[in-house]
Amino acid sequence: VHFFKDGKAVFIAFLDSKDIIVWGLPVWNELWRSKLLTRIGHTAWSLETGHLLVWNLHDGIDVYCMMENSQPVLIRNLHVKIRHNNPKQVELGWHGEIAINGTDNGEIQLRKVMSGNQRCILHH
Repeated sequence: VHFFKDGKAVFIAFLDSKDIIVWGLPVWNELWRSKLLTRIGHTAWSLETGHLLVWNLHDGIDVYCMMENSQPVLIRNLHVKIRHNNPKQVELGWHGEIAINGTDNGEIQLRKVMSGNQRCILHH
């Protein structure tokens, strides 16, 4: 769940249906919905860049561009080797420019969102 449109809306991502639904606040009217290509294990969203990270439970992180008045558009995949098919946390740092994610072996990966280049790995 993420606040959207300067707090006037909220979007909710659903694991198995692959849906993102945007609801207007405070009247709870549905503004729009979109079906993603993969399951949604965990999400992070940046108001500054419009990037939406989705832990996809398949091959890592899907990066979408999702501006306030538009549906998500897939722009890249950040591949992560997955051995155990369970959700890992994703987060955006450095004003939405760095993707941060956990892995099966306890590593924390930091990568540039736009290039996919790895910045560093932190070991648990």
